[in-house]
Amino acid sequence: MTSAYRAKARARVKHPAWFRDYARLEADAVELCYYSNHTSCVVEEAALRRPIGEWDVHKSQLAELIRLGRLRNVELQVMPLDRPENAGMGGPFILLTPEGRPQVGYLEVQNISRLITDLAEVRNLAARYGCVRAQALPPRESLILIEGLLEQR
Repeated sequence: MTSAYRAKARARVKHPAWFRDYARLEADAVELCYYSNHTSCVVEEAALRRPIGEWDVHKSQLAELIRLGRLRNVELQVMPLDRPENAGMGGPFILLTPEGRPQVGYLEVQNISRLITDLAEVRNLAARYGCVRAQALPPRESLILIEGLLEQR
């Protein structure tokens, strides 16, 4: 057992089961009330298969993705390995639509970041994202794939 793992275990506070259940329900209520913005993302299957750190860490990351993917305001999709050429091959990007403002794009590669506000460029990113989503697995199938990865160990 690593010293970091032991330290984490010691730092955990033990609460009665009813308290843990109450805290979980409170957290879920906060997520549903305050974080109701729609979130959509596509993750490469290769990234889900590549563990970084120990298996416990990877397992908890996959479990968290499953939990988030089940929220009503989240659409999580996986780009499967059997689609080697897809519209997302140019690299990752983020599209944001701030309330009351036009949509913007954000790129970050090798410690270089760029905020895109030009409407034509943002439109191109939005069209590319639409293609990426069309090529990825639907949300339900994506969750099934992630659950399968979680059960493989």
